[in-house]
Amino acid sequence: MNLEPRIPLYVSGFGPRAMELAGKAHARRGAERAGRALTGFRTCALTNVALLEPGERIDSERIVRTVGLNVMASVYYFYDEVHKRGIEPPPFLRPIWKRYCALVETTPAEHRHFRTHELHYTRLHPGEAERIDADLLRATCLIGTADELVGACARWSARGWPSSCSPPASARNGPSRRRSPDG
Repeated sequence: MNLEPRIPLYVSGFGPRAMELAGKAHARRGAERAGRALTGFRTCALTNVALLEPGERIDSERIVRTVGLNVMASVYYFYDEVHKRGIEPPPFLRPIWKRYCALVETTPAEHRHFRTHELHYTRLHPGEAERIDADLLRATCLIGTADELVGACARWSARGWPSSCSPPASARNGPSRRRSPDG
């Protein structure tokens, strides 16, 4: 077994407590307890990225088809959080919240959790794509022209935000990357 170069270890967190666990502050405390430094410690944000074609709208059918599964995974997460913890939905979801809840509530209450997660990252339920608009896409994804995406990443870096990783697109959505015309 070859352990060189060293294999990076990523700790994932989704939700407030898990993110705290995976976060730098927790890692820093853990490193201090173990007598280690965080030299080379990196963080990474799971980010959905879509490159717009020239003149393409952010809410085009192609973009919704490309990142819609990821957008709805965020909606599913907050649907559960709002109902489990009795909190308000975040501001970016408020424009679609009542319509989305009405859609989910066509399912009996004892099956709603399954309904919100049964198609997780595989396909959308009927009626979900219609709730994905430009504002929801902007709030949950990094979408733009090549120059806009480079600029957004530069702003993240300047603020000290983590690097980004993008989940691979579903086989149903086509390739997650496009090749340049010359290969």
